[in-house]
Amino acid sequence: LYGINKLPFVEDIDVKYESHDTVVLHIYDKKISGCIKYMGQYVYFDKDGIVLQSLSEHKKDVPMVTGIKFGKFSIAFSVKDEKLFSKIMNISQLISHYNINVSRIHSSSDGIMLYSGKVRVFLGKKDMYDDELAALSDVLKTTAKRNLKGSIDMSDYHSGDKIILKTNN
Repeated sequence: LYGINKLPFVEDIDVKYESHDTVVLHIYDKKISGCIKYMGQYVYFDKDGIVLQSLSEHKKDVPMVTGIKFGKFSIAFSVKDEKLFSKIMNISQLISHYNINVSRIHSSSDGIMLYSGKVRVFLGKKDMYDDELAALSDVLKTTAKRNLKGSIDMSDYHSGDKIILKTNN
C-alpha cells in the first residue's frame, strides 16, 4: 500500500473490497521491542531498530535496553555491534512471546542480564537464548507472585536443568 512505511506503528494493512461501497481494512501493528534513554527521553523501537516514538515517560511493560553503544540515529538506530543488537532484539521477541515481565535488558562484556521485579537473571554469552527464556517464564511469574528477591545464573543452562534462585541475605 502506498505510504505504509510512513506510519510508525503500522506493520502492514490488508485491504478487502466487499462491495462497491464497502472496504474493510485489517491493520497489523508493529510491536515495541524495547527502549533506550537518550537525552532525557525514552526512545522506543521495534525489532528492526526502527524508532517508533520518543516519550518523556517510561512505559512499564517495555524493557529498557542498557549496555549497548549506540551510534547516531534518526529513524533507525546505528549500533556499534549489529550482532549484539540482533541478540537483544531476539531476546526482546522471546520475552514478548513468553509474556515475561522484564524491566531491563543489560548487555556487558560478561553477557546478557535481565531484570524482572526483584530478580536478576544472568543469561551469559550465547548465540541463542530460546531454552532459557522458555524455562524462565513460569519461574519469574512465581518469583513475582511470592515477591522473592535474588539472582539466577543461567550462563551454563541446558534444556531441562533446574533453575535455582539465590536469595540475597
